[in-house]
Amino acid sequence: SPAIFHYYKKPLMITEGKMQYLYDEHGRRYLDAFGGIVTVSVGHCHPEVVKAVNKQNETIQHTTTIYLNDQVAEFASELAAKLPPSLSTIYFVNSGSEANDLAILMSRLYTNNFDVLALRNAYHGMSL
Repeated sequence: SPAIFHYYKKPLMITEGKMQYLYDEHGRRYLDAFGGIVTVSVGHCHPEVVKAVNKQNETIQHTTTIYLNDQVAEFASELAAKLPPSLSTIYFVNSGSEANDLAILMSRLYTNNFDVLALRNAYHGMSL
């Protein structure tokens, strides 16, 4: 279909992920060296993450950041406590694009410099 873009001539059909591995529809195992979102740091279906997500889903699954949520505030406090005192402010964003936008905005405000260095052919987000 011209409406579907694939990176490969023969794209993989991934049906399962466990820790650092992905599995196709035939049960073949692949090492996930690409990752995505949080799988880069904890793997697919990490038991502790699955347990924490299931526990949270019993209370509330998702809400936008326009509302207050005690879990977000608690996590921010715990994260800030692990950082040097000069890094005491925590901002949460929902994508790499938003993270890049925020980093560029903050650096522009701090330096009054509007130049940005970016790698050619690398993904930097779509919003700026």
